[in-house]
Parts: sequence; structure tokens; C-alpha cells
Amino acid sequence: MKVMETIAEEDREIGRRVREARGYLMMSQEQLARALSRSLGKTTQNSISRIERGEQHITARELAALCRLRGISVDAFLAGVYPGGDSTEAGLVIAAGRAA
Repeated sequence: MKVMETIAEEDREIGRRVREARGYLMMSQEQLARALSRSLGKTTQNSISRIERGEQHITARELAALCRLRGISVDAFLAGVYPGGDSTEAGLVIAAGRAA
């Protein structure tokens, strides 16, 4: 059960970062879905909403496309160390919602 709880926490943290990136881009969920759909095919507002709530996993392709839109690397996104990210001090790395 602990593994499932950890996965759920990680999904919520990734979702929070997706919402943060979308806010940085000043896009609605619908606008982000359309932007991702241009490169990936069908992505819906509902999918973005579920990802942001941690109810749906983001795919590697979706994550890569989001990071391209945001202008950051996937590594920076996952670590939370980018302008507007959740790292509040230099040298502090947040990985999957836990201090590393």
C-alpha cells in the first residue's frame, strides 16, 4: 500500500507542476490541450484537468511537449528547479514532492 500512496503523491506533485507551468504560460486548460494536440494528437481539457489533480498520469510525450512549450528541460521540470518553479533556495532540489 505504501508504494501506491507514494505514486499518488508523485502524481499530485507532477500535476501541481503542470498547473504551475500552464499558469506561467498564461494558458487555460483548453488552450494547453489544444497546444499539446498540435504535436501529439488528441489531448483534451479533461485530460489536463485530471493530470493536474493527480488522477491521470502524464505521458512522456505530453511531458516533453509541455517542457518544450515552457522552454525548460524535462529534468528541470521534474526537479522543480527552473524560473517560476517550486525550488525556493539555490541548491534545493525537489524531486517527486520530496527534498532530495
